[in-house]
Amino acid sequence: MNVWGRVALVAGMVLVAGGLGFTACTAPVKNDTELSGFGLTLRTKTEANGAATNEITGTLPAGMCLKITYRGADGGVTGTDTPTVPGSSQIPPGSVSQSFEIVDCDTPPHTPPRLVLGGTPGTSRALVTDIFGGPIVLDTVDGGPLKNAVYRFRVKNAGDSAWDEVLPILTGGPGTPVPPKVNVISFSQTIPETLGARLIAADTASFTEFRLDWNGTYGYADLASGTNVIQYDAPNGWNVVETFISAMDIFPFGQENVGTTTRKTAGEQASAAVTA
Repeated sequence: MNVWGRVALVAGMVLVAGGLGFTACTAPVKNDTELSGFGLTLRTKTEANGAATNEITGTLPAGMCLKITYRGADGGVTGTDTPTVPGSSQIPPGSVSQSFEIVDCDTPPHTPPRLVLGGTPGTSRALVTDIFGGPIVLDTVDGGPLKNAVYRFRVKNAGDSAWDEVLPILTGGPGTPVPPKVNVISFSQTIPETLGARLIAADTASFTEFRLDWNGTYGYADLASGTNVIQYDAPNGWNVVETFISAMDIFPFGQENVGTTTRKTAGEQASAAVTA
């Protein structure tokens, strides 16, 4: 495995925000990644022969279903599935990324659609689609068209077109106009560099706290002290923090690398910390 590949896998472990985490590890015969969001955990296992499976745990609210869309390196759809939760899903060959939508299950004819998110009995409420996702395998060349994005969005009143609302953000990155229907809950990217990996966290609210503790080093990156981190505003209301993990700070293959991010944005009541 090349140096950046090692970095990329451990870098994915620290890309977490707002309850969404992405972790990755390797073994001689397979690759495992884990993606969590909206009460679900999806563990992707890729065997040495290339066969890949999602194992899904957690629960969904009554009447809600999980829709998975698999995509290839060019962004084209390689397959879709609506598995039972908990359950499993076979990943089509050639898939490199996956997105998950929590949607209303199909209802019998003449049955009014189930309304969710707030409101009181007898009042109109907004239909919501929760979307989260990330790479099945990390692109170690240039990050791919989505720059190894790990994301979580909430989309209102979009129905089957929810993915079309968030796709421009995924391909355009921070600074892309956010449609009125879309709420950015978390958005992170892993971008390959010559000597390591650049980690980007972005939000439509300003970061007031961001710290990365890495392999026993407290404050390896720290917004408060200005250590190994930059913060800047991007167009259309985005705020971005970037940090860099050097290949020199990655333990050799076979040893555990541990990173913890702590972050908070303006308006949030408490910091979010995740260890991988």
